[in-house]
Amino acid sequence: MPKNHHPEDVKAEVRKTGITLAELARQNKMAAVTGRRCLYEPCPRMNQVIADRLGRTVHDLWPEWFDRNNKRISRFHRENTSAAPALSCQKEAAA
Repeated sequence: MPKNHHPEDVKAEVRKTGITLAELARQNKMAAVTGRRCLYEPCPRMNQVIADRLGRTVHDLWPEWFDRNNKRISRFHRENTSAAPALSCQKEAAA
């Protein structure tokens, strides 16, 4: 399975377009911290904003989190196929 791009590489690519991750998040009505957090855990909305800014797909940047159709790979599937813990910026429903 391909690995996600390194967070610092994605951050640098965004900076080269003339904007910070925090500014990009705020422009899209999200908290500034979401810009950084989405490099380390899936935040589909912000991941898509970054991919659009870079002219790439979310799958291209984060193949561990998004399938070839740019759909979010389920947490269950990732937990059973990877040793890394599954994280999500989506709040989980209370049980």
